[in-house]
Amino acid sequence: MDAVCNRELQILKTRYETTKETEIPEIRASLQTVLKTIQEDFQVSPSDFLSNDVKATGNIGTSHAEEKYMYLVKSPVVTLRELTNALVNVLRFSRTFSDAMFHRITMGSSRNKFVQTRKRNVRRMLNLNDRNNGRNLTAEDKALWKKQVILNKLYAYKRFSLANVPRNLPHNQTASCTLQTSQLIEPLSTMELQFYAEQGVDTEHLPVIMGACKYTRELAKNRRSRKRKQQGICSVAGLSGHTLMLVDLYRLLQRSRTDIEHLVTALEYSFVPIHHSLSEIQNAKNAVNM
Repeated sequence: MDAVCNRELQILKTRYETTKETEIPEIRASLQTVLKTIQEDFQVSPSDFLSNDVKATGNIGTSHAEEKYMYLVKSPVVTLRELTNALVNVLRFSRTFSDAMFHRITMGSSRNKFVQTRKRNVRRMLNLNDRNNGRNLTAEDKALWKKQVILNKLYAYKRFSLANVPRNLPHNQTASCTLQTSQLIEPLSTMELQFYAEQGVDTEHLPVIMGACKYTRELAKNRRSRKRKQQGICSVAGLSGHTLMLVDLYRLLQRSRTDIEHLVTALEYSFVPIHHSLSEIQNAKNAVNM
C-alpha cells in the first residue's frame, strides 16, 4: 500500500494501543452482545456467522462452526475485525436471518420511527396488504428490507462515481494487491492464523483486495487525490458501504446510540486503512444515524 494511508494507520495504531485495556474490551463486549442477540432472537445457525473467504479479513473458516461461534461471542481476545466480519457474513449471506428480519419489520408493530419508515417502504414496493402478507414472496423479495440502503443518496453517488472509474486490477486478480499484516491495526488472532494455515495462505501477504489498491492509478491522476497522497490521508470512495449497511442494521434492531458508536469505532479499526478513510466511515454513519 502506498503512503496514502500511512497517516491514518499510525493514528489508529496509537489510539488502539492506548485504549486496548479500557475502551476496546467495552467495544468487544458490545459487538458480542449483538451477535448473541441475532443468534438467539432469530434462530440463526452458528455457521451463518462464518466464511471460508480468504479475501476478506476477519474470517476464521466454517469448520467446527459451534466452537467458532462460541469463540466469537465469548472470547476476551477475539479481534474487533473478526466480530465485524461475522456481522457482515450474517447480514449478507444468512437466508434465515433475512427472512426473519423481513417478517419482524413488515408484520411487526414497532413504534420506532426508523423501523416504521422501512416497513412502509417495503410493503409499498412489494404491494403487500392484509390478505397477501408475505405469501408467495421469493427470497429476493424478502431481502428488500436490507437493500434499502442503496437508495441512500450518498451511497447512490458513490456507486455512480466509481462506476466509470477503471479498476487498477480485475476482480479475479490478487497477486499485485496483497495486504501486509503490518497494515492491520490488531494483530492476527490464533483463530485467523490457524485458518490461513489450513488454506495455505502466507500470513505476511494476505490475498485481500483493498479499496485503495483497486483505484490507485486512476485516483493518482486526480490533482486533489495527489494532494491527499502528499498529506498521507486515505480516501477512496467517499463512503463506506459496509458501514452504511451495518449502522442501518443496528437501527433496525433498535440498538442504542452507544452500541452504534462502538460498532463504528470497531469498523474504523477493521476497515482503515485497508478499504476506507476515517471520514468515509463517519460519512456512512451520519448518512443513517440521524
